[in-house]
Amino acid sequence: MACTSDKTDDNVVASIGGFEITEDHFRNSLMRFYHRTGQAVNLNPDVFKAVVDSRIDRYAVVEFARERDWHTTPEALHQKAMIERKVYMEEYERNFIHENAIVTETDLRELFRRLNTRIRASHLHATHREKADSLYMRLQNGETFDSLAAEIFQNRQLASSGGDLGYITVDEMDVAFEDIAYRMRQGEISRPVKTSTGYSIIRVTDIVQNPVITETEFARNLQQIRPLAYDQKRELALRQDMQEAIQNFRISDELVRDLWNQVQRQRNIYFGTHYEAGHIPLDLPRNLSEMKLVESADFNFSVGDFLVESYYTPVPRRQAATDFYSFRDQVNGMAYRAYALKRIRGFEGLDEDFVNGSIDETFYSYLFGLFEEYLDGQVVITDAEIVEEFEKNGEYYMKPLELNMAEIITGSELDANRAYQRLQEGAPFDVMLKEYGIDKRAEQTGGVLGYVSVDEFGVLAPSLANIETGDLAGPFQVMNSRYVIFKCLGRREAERLPIEVAESRIREYLHNARKSDLRDQKISETRRSYNATIYTEKLNSVHIEL
Repeated sequence: MACTSDKTDDNVVASIGGFEITEDHFRNSLMRFYHRTGQAVNLNPDVFKAVVDSRIDRYAVVEFARERDWHTTPEALHQKAMIERKVYMEEYERNFIHENAIVTETDLRELFRRLNTRIRASHLHATHREKADSLYMRLQNGETFDSLAAEIFQNRQLASSGGDLGYITVDEMDVAFEDIAYRMRQGEISRPVKTSTGYSIIRVTDIVQNPVITETEFARNLQQIRPLAYDQKRELALRQDMQEAIQNFRISDELVRDLWNQVQRQRNIYFGTHYEAGHIPLDLPRNLSEMKLVESADFNFSVGDFLVESYYTPVPRRQAATDFYSFRDQVNGMAYRAYALKRIRGFEGLDEDFVNGSIDETFYSYLFGLFEEYLDGQVVITDAEIVEEFEKNGEYYMKPLELNMAEIITGSELDANRAYQRLQEGAPFDVMLKEYGIDKRAEQTGGVLGYVSVDEFGVLAPSLANIETGDLAGPFQVMNSRYVIFKCLGRREAERLPIEVAESRIREYLHNARKSDLRDQKISETRRSYNATIYTEKLNSVHIEL
């Protein structure tokens, strides 16, 4: 248990080992806790102490990890360097991108319209621009979307459906894909659109819009949609910045091709991790590493720089390079990242203290993950313990109630109430689904979900637990301007599981309980070892403004 004291220096409210928790640090943690709890908690000395204790526990785990040198392994050092680059890139976006992401009332109204609109879209996907342009030209020359989809997609569903993605709405697809799709008319085909995974040629096949969008609804949802509007604007602004930078790059296709050939010969090396190397150790001709892959007015990117940037690029992303063109796109992307890092590191307005603190705190989260893995490895659950738990508490290991439900999802509260009223008056469910439902795919199945656990209905589960076959339930609001009505087609009551079926759940429960006890034990021991101290008088005197 942590030692407490009324003696302190400066603005430190608590300490453990080499860590000090300052007044500002405490205020920030307290405000995060306050807002996370919905601003419903009474901020009193007990809450202050609980917040500080949580921070001390976090730093106790860091000290525990440092004792075991977890922070100095090659993998950990690589992880910290990755975190550092990520934080600097976030600062680049904050200082150079976000200022251009201005959201107007027109933007908010357009986003609200999109949130009340579902689009059915198909697409043709290509990993690089040259392939996408080729597909677009073939469409222009008379080949069909369906025939090209059957040719390019390995996924059977996409290949057989003309690349059909079904109905989409806001924040379900790549932001650039959505932005273009929502600007298109039904039946229109787009030019190639750059997305996070390559390029898409989009075809809009249907548009379903909520016919009643009122000023009252817009005003009620304004605060919810504003953050999404900013997120989308910032992401699109970042992509524009990247595109403009790459357009100003002069890339040596000849050198990129030579490098691609080397990658092809040394695939195991290029697609490996190599934590101890600090770069991707391709065996290249001696003079190659200093040669310039990319140049611009105030920036150069050599082969040696590429080997370093590759090292800090996740393996799955490196593996996305399947041919020369996608590899060249990858080189451009790495060059842009190096360009952005150079620019932000030389930025006079950069808050270095904030950056370093953010890097450290994120790395501590990585160490906390290692601590959790360590605890998992220490816990052993025997078969005898599983039998004992089942015999003692078998009634807790039940197969939950299952419901077979049909649903109608509407685009407005008014439509939901109308549909529900008519269902109560005896209107056929499938007719109401067709008339009021916004998910046209549901018409093919009658809106039937099949038997699912009542728990899968989330916050609606308590309202559905006592429903009987034939009953209606709802309407329930499930998201902005989305309402659902259920009809129960059948129910299977909860039943006790046999031990063979319950074993995995019992093992998980016992493992988590044992792990929780062990976590508390190790943290308490470390707090004592590193003299965890809360300066009570100083803590309780901190001024808090809500």
